[in-house]
Amino acid sequence: MRVLLGDPSEQAQFAIALFCQSVRKAIGAFATSLEGLKTLVFTAGIGEKSAEVREKICSGLSFLGIEIDKEANKRGEKLISKGKCRVLVIPTNEDLMLARYAYRVLIEKEGN
Repeated sequence: MRVLLGDPSEQAQFAIALFCQSVRKAIGAFATSLEGLKTLVFTAGIGEKSAEVREKICSGLSFLGIEIDKEANKRGEKLISKGKCRVLVIPTNEDLMLARYAYRVLIEKEGN
């Protein structure tokens, strides 16, 4: 995504738009299954590091009460919304989580 965001070509911009559309579709599907949303969380690589992608994803979701505070989003604040649905950016430590999971699996294996 970092490479695509730095590429002004039509193909790169199309790829970004297609990615954001697919994420919006997934959010819409989850919102339907859940009968609405109270909070949307962005996390991990793209979710944590790309204000531009977060904004593009949320731009088509105002019907769910999602409204991005553009300045808070650019600053990378934890709460980046001003609409009915809260939008949060939550940092992750994926390596630590994988290590904890592997440790639990190994401990359980030794106990059996």
